[in-house]
Order: sequence, then structure tokens, then C-alpha cells
Amino acid sequence: MSRTLSSINTVDSHFTNRAPAVQATYAALLKAARKLGPVTEVAGKSMIRLAGKTTFAGVSTRQSWLILTLNTPTDVTNKRIMRHEQPAADRWELEIRLDEPGQVDRDLVGILEQAYAVSA
Repeated sequence: MSRTLSSINTVDSHFTNRAPAVQATYAALLKAARKLGPVTEVAGKSMIRLAGKTTFAGVSTRQSWLILTLNTPTDVTNKRIMRHEQPAADRWELEIRLDEPGQVDRDLVGILEQAYAVSA
């Protein structure tokens, strides 16, 4: 199968035809994650994965918001978490909707720290 340039996924391609707040929120999230240690961005077809030594988060963009999926060692009780799923005995997947950069606050960074610690 041949690949055309349009079929190659990049981080920037996830922000095409998205509201400016989506990219600004992602930038705030990435900045917060990089304060925890080295972070690699890996663009896939439907999401951008954020990885330390392993993937600790996934970011899916929507028209005017993004969905952050975090892999944590335990469940977290927080009203901002839309979905809690336990795919393995020692891992939880938590989904959080982010609409604006201001939502990347101390509360969210606390959960992000737990996810990053698993990948370190």
C-alpha cells in the first residue's frame, strides 16, 4: 500500500480545523507534563500519545475541546473525570474533558503526576 503525505499523522495535523483553544489547551498540558520530566509526543491516527519511558497519556482533539486519557496505578475520585475504566489489575484509564488552558490547573497536574510516575 502506498502512503500519501495526507495519510501521515503529525502532532500539528490533530489541530487542523480545530478551535484555537484546543491547541492552546494542549500546549498548557504539554508544558505541565514536561515539568515532570522528559516527554515524547507520538502522533497516531486518532490521538497524540505522551510518553516518558512508556505512554502515560493520550490526547484526542475535538472541534472545540480535547479528551485527555491518563493511565494511573489507582482510581482517582474527581468530578472532572468523565470515565473510569480498569483494563488491568494494576492500571486505570481516566478520561477528562478539557475546554480551555485554565483547566490545566493544580488539580489536573496532581493526576498527571500520578500517570507520569507510572511511566518513569
